[in-house]
Amino acid sequence: SMSGSQEQIISTIAQDSRVAYIQSIIYNCLGSSLHHSDSHSSLESDPFAFLRSEMAELANDPHGRLYIDTTGTILWCNEALAQYFEYDSSDDLVSENVRILMPPPYSKQHDAILARYDPLHPKKIVGYERRVPVITRTKKTSTVVLCVETRQDPTDEDNLTFFGTLKFSKEDLAEPSVILQ
Repeated sequence: SMSGSQEQIISTIAQDSRVAYIQSIIYNCLGSSLHHSDSHSSLESDPFAFLRSEMAELANDPHGRLYIDTTGTILWCNEALAQYFEYDSSDDLVSENVRILMPPPYSKQHDAILARYDPLHPKKIVGYERRVPVITRTKKTSTVVLCVETRQDPTDEDNLTFFGTLKFSKEDLAEPSVILQ
């Protein structure tokens, strides 16, 4: 269980319940208490409940997989993505902004793209496979095939996440796809 000062730090750092949830896990050092200590059910206290089965299925997928929130914060990624981007573990990327995986000018434009996203008019971002430039932790650049989808929490209309699939293989890159302009 967290102390009052830890809870205050977490609420100060993040107003988004998903980020606060991740931070509470980090502050508890993945301890035994992954749920809030109040009377809410685990479903209510876990803003990722609607994604858990998909996360488990994708954990060992050879393609890079990640979820980000509407501000660009990485909520979860698999080990394949972490390894491709030269991080020791997926834990190193959770709570970082997805911009760290993008070279300029894309990294500078991404927040504005997210801010303009309208689920009623998704443009050609969601559901389209395209080649995008990426940058690793050691500043190596390359190109991957990216497809972004949305995941809407069925119990909370404000809990929208973006789900990205990144394909790294030569075979995937040889396939025709839309090139990000």
